[in-house]
Amino acid sequence: MKYINVIVLLSIIVACNKEDDGIVTVAEGHVFHSGTKKPLEGVTVYLYDGLPGSSKGSSRIDSTHTDASGFFHVELRAEEPVLDLYKENYDFEYAVGGAGIGIVPLNVGSNINLRFELDARAWFDPTFINKTSNSDDLLKFADYAIDSFTIIHGIETTIYS
Repeated sequence: MKYINVIVLLSIIVACNKEDDGIVTVAEGHVFHSGTKKPLEGVTVYLYDGLPGSSKGSSRIDSTHTDASGFFHVELRAEEPVLDLYKENYDFEYAVGGAGIGIVPLNVGSNINLRFELDARAWFDPTFINKTSNSDDLLKFADYAIDSFTIIHGIETTIYS
């Protein structure tokens, strides 16, 4: 009888100390390059309870990185789960109702087979060099509207109008 009382007392202590801070939310899926559709390795996947810096949810956060196949799996006790993705030199935007919000609201519980695409940042920053000795030369640019793209032998060619 004495052992039963000790077991019951320990069970009550463990149950009282256990925090009831939301159901475990699981987020699992793959991340791909939006242009090549190839898996992206090394993407940091953040799972927050609520929007970072807001009064909703809590300060709980967990994160993971995608593997060579772009796969990730992250879990967190959360009442207001949201997901965010980050990789240097890539942009991620999640649209809701036509507005880009940058984070993904999730359902409490299981969120599996998620698929996301990140856009690689790109820019055009040419250097022009005058190869003639005439210092009076001018450099002019012409604005063209791009009507279509044509792929010729794996090389993308633009048709201007």
